[in-house]
Amino acid sequence: MNIRTLVLTIIGVILLGAGSYGIIAATRHTAPIVEDTSVIDSMMATGTPSTASTSPVATTTPTTTITKVVKKPTVVTKPVTSVIVVPPPAQPAPTTPGEIAGYGNLTVSLIPLLTGGNVRASGVVPVSYLQVNNTGTTTVKLSGFKLKENGSAPDIAIIGLQTVDEKGGSRGSAGGSESTTPFVNGLTEAPTNAILAPGQMKLFTVKVQLSAKAGLYANTQIIISVTGLDATATSKGNFPIAGTTWTITP
Repeated sequence: MNIRTLVLTIIGVILLGAGSYGIIAATRHTAPIVEDTSVIDSMMATGTPSTASTSPVATTTPTTTITKVVKKPTVVTKPVTSVIVVPPPAQPAPTTPGEIAGYGNLTVSLIPLLTGGNVRASGVVPVSYLQVNNTGTTTVKLSGFKLKENGSAPDIAIIGLQTVDEKGGSRGSAGGSESTTPFVNGLTEAPTNAILAPGQMKLFTVKVQLSAKAGLYANTQIIISVTGLDATATSKGNFPIAGTTWTITP
């Protein structure tokens, strides 16, 4: 066998084997072969078999959620302070010394029936005789007479005061013992505690009581005047209303 014949024989065997293999492959695999074009394309592009799955895989991009924290400004609430407005106190109506205005009217006058004289220690003598008229339309309370000592006798020479009405009834008193001195800097008030109805008139006598030691102040004088009223009324009168004059004797 020459070389040419040998070569032709080998080629024929090869061709015959290849044909047989194709027939057998065709016989065994009757189901259609579905090629994944993506794999083939990958192999054609890189020349390297793809290791990816033959099934399409969806690529999921991780989602990053960014939460923005908004800082709200701090609201400071100031405490509410209640302001209480207190109205100013009512101002009393202007009055002259010895007057209480607004409730009624009292008119005071001197009855010149008393006479003075001499008085000894521990004596009780009248110093003023007064007429009081309620000339208003409302009932008035007369609490007392305001007095002033105008004589030369010292305050301590007098230890008590008394007030009586036209019936002789006691309307009030102050002091009466050696430890009391009603007058301070020559001023005091003789309590009366009387009620006068509209149009009513009353008479009052104011008396003083001397100290048992009044003889130490011999030849000094007691002269007391009425300067006004302590009453729920406006008082009218020729103030100061002078009283009687008494001279202290040993």
